[in-house]
Amino acid sequence: LKQEEILTTIDYSFLIGASDYERTLINKAAVRLGDVADCVTGFYSGDNKTFIRGKNLLEQNEIFTLPIDKKYINGIISDTDIYIPIYKGKAFIEKEKNDFVKWDSNTVKFYKTDSKARFQNSKYYFRLGIGVPMVKSKKIEAFYIKDALFDQSVVGVFPKNEKYIKYIIGFLNSEVGNRLVQIINHTSNNSANYLKKLPLIIEEDKIPEIEAILDDYSETKNKSTTQKELDRVFNSI
Repeated sequence: LKQEEILTTIDYSFLIGASDYERTLINKAAVRLGDVADCVTGFYSGDNKTFIRGKNLLEQNEIFTLPIDKKYINGIISDTDIYIPIYKGKAFIEKEKNDFVKWDSNTVKFYKTDSKARFQNSKYYFRLGIGVPMVKSKKIEAFYIKDALFDQSVVGVFPKNEKYIKYIIGFLNSEVGNRLVQIINHTSNNSANYLKKLPLIIEEDKIPEIEAILDDYSETKNKSTTQKELDRVFNSI
């Protein structure tokens, strides 16, 4: 790569392996993911071994079953241990709630004051969004965040307009979305700042088609067919 090429690349990145078209798309994008969505790092308890439990290790009365919203941001008033779902790791579009974090009001006070804990970006807690695993793999798998907390092993992507949530989760799970992430980011982590740089072409007339593909997946759980359909649509875009 010529030095001149690096100096004209977004954030002076080495877009290794990019074709001329991909390089132009990344550098000249009119819209990036960071323009239409907030990309933020999630919560850390400070001591996951103490505060996070698998579903199979909890009694039913320890799991908070009501819809979780902003009124529980400072914890749940409870005389006993109480846990809420937290998303960790990766999943394709939909993720089971298998991990739970202790969330009584006294424990939340600890999270806010402990030097190791990270009660960060709390205005995004319990909002509808998209989770992208922080640890990078050959294929990105993004999933819905809903009625739950998200761990710092996940980057939360929260569209500024919720009508684009299915479009964006479809893009992130597509072959072309994955390809662009791999070009932009050669490290082992998908940080929020890398995801913000992703070029995003929004074709409004494609939204119903992408929504239908994702709705079909919710019914069938056919990952192979859904992947092929998302790749077909986003490759054409």
